[in-house]
Amino acid sequence: MSFDPADIKPADLHDAKFELRNAPYPSSLPNDAALDALEVGQCVKVGVGEHGNGSEAFWVELVAISPLQIQMLGVIVNQLKHTAKHNLAAGDFIVVQRDNVFAITD
Repeated sequence: MSFDPADIKPADLHDAKFELRNAPYPSSLPNDAALDALEVGQCVKVGVGEHGNGSEAFWVELVAISPLQIQMLGVIVNQLKHTAKHNLAAGDFIVVQRDNVFAITD
């Protein structure tokens, strides 16, 4: 998959640990070993938007990963409901930090 760096959209993604502390339900996040093992082609779940005002979680397929998996480049793979609020849509490239990851899947 090719992309132009100018096509990377800014995304104010949620801090997963902060969100988990404030969640009304019990949950867990991927541990450091799982984050360390991330590979191109895997998908990570992230969140964006103000709660109750266009907040949503979605999957991002990783297309590039920095050393130590601190920063990743990915493409949004599912349709979003609140594009008008956060200006993100399926097919957009975004940068994801380790702290943004809520879940991992292949």
